[in-house]
Amino acid sequence: MRITDQEANRLHVLKAIRRAEPVARTELARLTGLAGGTITEIVGDLVRRNILLEAKSATAGRGRPRVQLYLNPDAACVVGAFLLPTGALSVEISNARGDRLFEQATFLGRAATTELWAQNIAEAIDATIHAGPVQKARIRCVGVALPAVVDSTGGVIHWLQTYPQGSVPVAAIIERRLRLPVTVDNTVNVMARAEHWFGDDRQVDDFSLVSVGLGLGLSEYVDGQLKSGAHGINSEFGHTKVVMDDELACTCGGKGCLGTYATAYGVVLRTYAKRGNARPRLRDLNEAFQQVAQDAAAGEPCAIAAFELAGRMLGLAVANLINMTDPARVVVVVLNPQLADLITAPFFASLRENTLPALRGRAPVQFKATEEARYSHGAAAMMLEQVYRTPRDPKVGAGGAARRRPSGSAPSSSEELADAGE
Repeated sequence: MRITDQEANRLHVLKAIRRAEPVARTELARLTGLAGGTITEIVGDLVRRNILLEAKSATAGRGRPRVQLYLNPDAACVVGAFLLPTGALSVEISNARGDRLFEQATFLGRAATTELWAQNIAEAIDATIHAGPVQKARIRCVGVALPAVVDSTGGVIHWLQTYPQGSVPVAAIIERRLRLPVTVDNTVNVMARAEHWFGDDRQVDDFSLVSVGLGLGLSEYVDGQLKSGAHGINSEFGHTKVVMDDELACTCGGKGCLGTYATAYGVVLRTYAKRGNARPRLRDLNEAFQQVAQDAAAGEPCAIAAFELAGRMLGLAVANLINMTDPARVVVVVLNPQLADLITAPFFASLRENTLPALRGRAPVQFKATEEARYSHGAAAMMLEQVYRTPRDPKVGAGGAARRRPSGSAPSSSEELADAGE
């Protein structure tokens, strides 16, 4: 979703304060690159809204005490929910500084339809809120990360593996139960937010994150903002086509998808095909992958070849990403340790071979293991970004958070009144 320059500046200032607090106004100019007048206006507004707190600190010598700025942790509380690969929903409550206040995981299981599944998500979130230390009235909004093709602007899931296909307004379903504004986004975008907010180094404003597990995803941060499509739909890196005449179909129905090579699913698919075995059911993929990984470790040729191919194809894909976008750095998050161990060597060989010489070695490429707690934390950070951008209370109607109207549709009389009163 596009944001205004005013929202971008406010977000930039608040993130700088969060990383460096306590910080003086004069220091913010250096940290953000914004003009002093812009900082004065933004900080003054945020202090009036009680998002920021001020405190005087003594200075060396006879100078006037310096006024330091802090984020007010009690200014807002948000909820983040992240669907883990195990099928459990990790739900976290955080304060305005991003501190985790409470966390609880609930195993969801499978529902008959996507709509019922969304209702189960809402019930798990509601149960966590009631079990936690924060009154529901203090919670501003809820963010949910799901492994699906998501229109984050409209809160709609367009494709979710293993469920009947069709567009489902998941955010609206959850909102009806919670009576809170809800944002839904793809899991990889939320993983990138976790890296941006809680990364273990300072290079968190410009990077590309590639997630590799049963599926494959990509998310990019540029100048401290998540890069998104014009229609709010997440990148589907795993469904980019890398081979024209492949015989093995992807779960999306297409052929030649990167995900059928460079994922745990791809390793199983190609190992089974070489052996002449029927592909396993989707719900049995984790168990099948563990067995194939054991076979590769034991020297079984079909399994070894599948892992080598996965590493080479992933290296090729990341090389193409570097050739196209020249990222500051690339983080490859591997959701399975065995997969990381067996694809790393062919990955880096292919990466070097296929990256343009002028770009080779400029963007550091880092492999990371999954940290599940960080990703539910990232879902909460997704909502803190909204709070930081627009500190006023969001408009909420009978169905929950206000959403962008489809182009050409007429506003209702209640919408007109709400817009006129802003």
